[in-house]
Amino acid sequence: MLFQVMMLFFLDKGGYKCYIIEIHYIICIIDDIMDGRTCRLRDAKDFCEASSMERKRPLILYIAFIVLWLSFIIPNPLYSQEKGKLPEKYLRWMEEEAVYIIADAERDMFLALNNDEAREEFIKDFWLARDPTPGTLENEYKDEHYARIARANKLFRTFGPTSGSKSERGRIYILLGPPDERKMFPDPQWTHPMELWTYRGTPTQGLPAYFFLLFYQKVGVSDYRLYMPGFEPVQNLLRVHDPMEYTDYARIYDELKIMAPELPMAVQSYLPEESLGMILHQDMSFSFSSHLLLNKIATVPHRLADTRYVEKYLGGVVRTEYAFLTMVYRPVYFLWLDKSGNYFLDFSFLIEPQYITIQNYKEKYYTSFKVNATLQNKQREKVGEYGDRGDLYFTREQVEAIKNRPMAYLGRMVITPGKFNLSSQLANLTSNSMGRVSQAIDVLDSDSEPILAGMLPILRYQLLEEKPLPPGAFRTDLYALTPSWNSAFQHRGSGYLFFQMAFPENWVVDMEEKVLLKYELYQGDKLVKSWQKDPLNARKLAGAVLSIIEPLPLEELGLGNYRLRAFLAGQEGTVLLNGWSAFDVINDEVDNPVVLTKPFPGLESMENSRERARLYYLHNENSKAAEMLHKILEFNPEDKYSATMMASIRMKQKNYEAAKGLLNQLLVKEPSDLSLLKLAGECALEMNQYGDAVRFFERVRMQQPEELQNLNQLALAYFALGQREKARELWERSLKLAPEQAEVRRLLQISQEAEQPEDNGKEVGNISDTDGQ
Repeated sequence: MLFQVMMLFFLDKGGYKCYIIEIHYIICIIDDIMDGRTCRLRDAKDFCEASSMERKRPLILYIAFIVLWLSFIIPNPLYSQEKGKLPEKYLRWMEEEAVYIIADAERDMFLALNNDEAREEFIKDFWLARDPTPGTLENEYKDEHYARIARANKLFRTFGPTSGSKSERGRIYILLGPPDERKMFPDPQWTHPMELWTYRGTPTQGLPAYFFLLFYQKVGVSDYRLYMPGFEPVQNLLRVHDPMEYTDYARIYDELKIMAPELPMAVQSYLPEESLGMILHQDMSFSFSSHLLLNKIATVPHRLADTRYVEKYLGGVVRTEYAFLTMVYRPVYFLWLDKSGNYFLDFSFLIEPQYITIQNYKEKYYTSFKVNATLQNKQREKVGEYGDRGDLYFTREQVEAIKNRPMAYLGRMVITPGKFNLSSQLANLTSNSMGRVSQAIDVLDSDSEPILAGMLPILRYQLLEEKPLPPGAFRTDLYALTPSWNSAFQHRGSGYLFFQMAFPENWVVDMEEKVLLKYELYQGDKLVKSWQKDPLNARKLAGAVLSIIEPLPLEELGLGNYRLRAFLAGQEGTVLLNGWSAFDVINDEVDNPVVLTKPFPGLESMENSRERARLYYLHNENSKAAEMLHKILEFNPEDKYSATMMASIRMKQKNYEAAKGLLNQLLVKEPSDLSLLKLAGECALEMNQYGDAVRFFERVRMQQPEELQNLNQLALAYFALGQREKARELWERSLKLAPEQAEVRRLLQISQEAEQPEDNGKEVGNISDTDGQ
């Protein structure tokens, strides 16, 4: 092919006038070769002499175009080598899904990545760089891109293996979207079938305000191709035996104009203002404008994306992106009990208006927040976590109404008695800022002693018996509470204190029949006011959880900071329970934030019971965990999660028969479940049922052939069965994977020594040489 192209530059003795149509017909030659046809150099020479004898162009210009053209059609062997290393999933993403919109730097970096984890992270960043509403769950650009691929496959189906999205029309459709106007000429008399597309560009795309694109179908069932004004002769559009014999351009343009007034303009140039001038002045000169326009169209997606994220993958290392620690938020923690004495931890994060960023995309206003909270025990082990993200969308009017208001996020976690630390992180995804807060949480056990919990200043409350509401944060089993976000109340307004008192079942107050709930209000060290409620019958409090809402005497108070003490006292003055809460009385209006939250399960739901049982299990409070799980399984015997946890507890309690029964029932339904097979194998080992243990551990090994713990336990079972060669083989394999296992090395040595007659009775760990099947 290259030889035939270069012959055009040297065969004509007439000198360099032959280079006039040269570029037009060379493209035709290349097209013919690419279509599998041969071309005639005589036709090229004849057409050279018959057409533009007067138009002279420097030879170097045409050589440059040929080199440029060949650079697109000759494959890069290095690129082919690199893409050959990609798994099919990622090759399909690069060459089918993102092929038109991925920039060269992005493609090169993607090919350089050497593991799937980095590739997945890269694809995530790729779409994030193009997201017009960053921070929200919705990525409009990505959704529209895949929608265009689907529509292109449907609209531009081909007769060959190529999908519609890989066709010329599909490529343009994916890059620019549907045309503003599409004129179709499916069966014209003397031209090939054609389609004329008209677009109106936008400043963000960097495209002209108005332009054409013309496609034509050269062979009956072939795909439509994009016409190249200036590079390609208009004769290519003609459905005649020998298009190059038609050199009467005026007639050709007149015939095209009859079909559509825009057609002769599009043939000259895709820019209407340029083509109109060329037609009016009968200017047949060569123009770069259409070629430059097509280059701009191909790079539209690159101009809309910030590809600097690629730098974080340099050197093959994925670098973590950090948000700025610039957000300040005020937390409120509310520890309370339901009527059964189970704890919940509700929390609120108040965000001031200056830390709220609202973005605008196509008159759609939005902001987005992400919340994470981690609960750790006193050993700093993670025992619970909470996560949520909230996307809020507003109209222009709503933005005006809330622009000076704070926002508050409300969350809830199940918690059990113990000492914890709650670390929270709140991120504003639209401004890439975040804040962190950590708080110690001490949860007392109401089973052993009476407690006073809550102590929450609230602005208002609602009795749920009168107006039921769905479960949510700051909603107990009796009340829906609106906390005072900064523990402040307006002067001469209204405010309350919510708190709870819980008493164990066996609580007895010696010599006391009545107890008194008292209050003392201090400003600084000065007692401002004190009062008490009607006496309570002490003997009726055993096992009770009392929820108290006490009105605050704000109308009697001046501005300032106050401390309120609530305490339960015997008739002789003995203090049985005691708690404090601080609040401010201010002149300003109190915060009325926009509230963000998510739905929560009911207080007595299975989800909450499972989570509470899990926390007890982690704290080694197996009896409490088993009690809760027993209730769950009575209600739903098919609950796999609860049954598996119960089997683990029974094994801790050395009740192996009960554990075996639970696991056998579960394995009937899920015989390949790895967690169940491992537990069943461990249970069989403890019961000296080594044959069963081998059967379970071998089924695990089929799925995880190099899992160390399974190899070691399987070796123990084989050794106990007397299959010592098999046991040694497994231990040796385990040591090859992890040589630092001192205990396994000791067991291997014992198994080797056991081959000697005097050592036949020697035990390995707790496993004797017996078959306990």
